[in-house]
Amino acid sequence: MRFLTLTGLLLCSVTAFGQAGMEGGFSTMDVKADHAVGNFMTGRFDSLTGEVRLVLGSGDANTPTTTIEADRMDFSYAAEDGATPERIVLTGHVFIPNPDPNVKSVRSQNAVWSFVTGVITFKDQVRLEMGSGETMHCREARVNLSTGDL
Repeated sequence: MRFLTLTGLLLCSVTAFGQAGMEGGFSTMDVKADHAVGNFMTGRFDSLTGEVRLVLGSGDANTPTTTIEADRMDFSYAAEDGATPERIVLTGHVFIPNPDPNVKSVRSQNAVWSFVTGVITFKDQVRLEMGSGETMHCREARVNLSTGDL
């Protein structure tokens, strides 16, 4: 596989994910990263590295966007020619702001995002910053992108 800059992959990947439909009613994905590895013709990412930031949107102005950040994201696909990933493994400084009305953010060192269930499972040094100002630490936390539940 060729190592491509993100600008070459961005349009194709956003289109591919949007056509397939994502859990949680998201239909758009803005992608930012320092480096991307993938296939320009299929629009599939294999990995994104360097301050990766995904902003998921629904196309509805009344529905807030969801941001997901990590140092690295590795994509796995169920089918060789599939356009939508089955799961994404996130590593290094994983961060989601405002996943739930009572939670300001979730942080960890590792997470797995299942496109099948729409759930991101955080592991390794999970830290929840609560809306009340408290910080909670736990071994694992799950954010359901379909319902917004934590």
